[in-house]
Amino acid sequence: MKTVTLYADARDIADADEAARGLMSVFPEFDYADLKKKLQSERAWVVLRHDLTPRQHASVHALGFPGFRFEERPRRIYPKGSLASHGVGFVGSENKGLIGLERTLNDALASATGDGPVELSLDLRGQYVMRDELIRSMLEFKAKAATGLVLDVTTGEILALVSLPDFDPNDIGAASNNQLFNRATMGVYEMGSTFKAFNTAMALDGGKIGIDDQFDASAPYKVANRTIHDFHAENRWLSVAEVFMVSSNIG
Repeated sequence: MKTVTLYADARDIADADEAARGLMSVFPEFDYADLKKKLQSERAWVVLRHDLTPRQHASVHALGFPGFRFEERPRRIYPKGSLASHGVGFVGSENKGLIGLERTLNDALASATGDGPVELSLDLRGQYVMRDELIRSMLEFKAKAATGLVLDVTTGEILALVSLPDFDPNDIGAASNNQLFNRATMGVYEMGSTFKAFNTAMALDGGKIGIDDQFDASAPYKVANRTIHDFHAENRWLSVAEVFMVSSNIG
């Protein structure tokens, strides 16, 4: 989206006091002393405000001070806010991609010649559902963070990718390092009990076990110099299905 940046050539400001007071009528949040100092600096390029609204642009122009200049520049807008912030990423002040797909596709986007938008594999419906569920889980379990992704195992396409806490790429200056960290692609975790999905599937697929086969989980199991316990012990024989359902370490 094209936006307007207001800057001043302080060499053309005849009366810094008058010019500062004029700008204060448009931007009352400016600090008068700081603004006047900038307008007295004799510098040729003094950035005063990025992303002016059309009304602000017209109001400054109407002030009629010759030292004020306007520059049109593109600015990336993220309509979905934080919904897919880690996957999409964001650009810096020079519209250069810094993280996520913005960084990966930076060269392609910068040299785009009107061939149409870049299409992603992300499904915003799945993205919304996953983010909502992870937020619920974080609140329920008082977790510090959460992450998850959904992918098409046939094509490798990522349909949803969420890392929490996330951030609003439209206001990147407010994001902390904790929010910027992408736990889906940069975090390293022990698999823990999720590994049971793999070894159970491999054993079934290889014909080593049947889903109704029984295993003795009535007591801790010794392997070499280690003793394996169950966190929530059933203390009985378990079928393969039950081993998986109750997440039995012994089984």
